[in-house]
Amino acid sequence: MPAATASHVAAVVLFGTPKDWVVNLADRNAPPITIGQSYVPKTMQLCATGDPVCFPGGLDRAAHSSYKSNGMAVQAADFAA
Repeated sequence: MPAATASHVAAVVLFGTPKDWVVNLADRNAPPITIGQSYVPKTMQLCATGDPVCFPGGLDRAAHSSYKSNGMAVQAADFAA
């Protein structure tokens, strides 16, 4: 997003942010996921234990679908509020 947009964004929450190797499975030329400096202080990244997309060594595929029911959605709402 353009830098000018940052002042209009109160909070950013990322659920199960894929590690670079996961992104590269989909597209070997995909750029890494980065959070712009203007957004770093207002960003929270959540990763469920065992989520193979974001958790080191994670093998629980259901964990990647658990964010709506594992309490992290409430945690994200509290952060944004």
